[in-house]
Amino acid sequence: MAEASSNDLRRIGEAAVKEGETIHNMPFTVTADDVVQALLAADRYAKAFKQSEK
Repeated sequence: MAEASSNDLRRIGEAAVKEGETIHNMPFTVTADDVVQALLAADRYAKAFKQSEK
């Protein structure tokens, strides 16, 4: 994630919510911003977990 720009993340989010994507099987609406925020949260969690293992 260190090399991913906010533009890169936005493009990933937009791709994830295109019509026909499986994300629309969720029982609630998921936006491109939701995807970006989830990616950032997962990255923060992974970094914190790696730190706790030291």
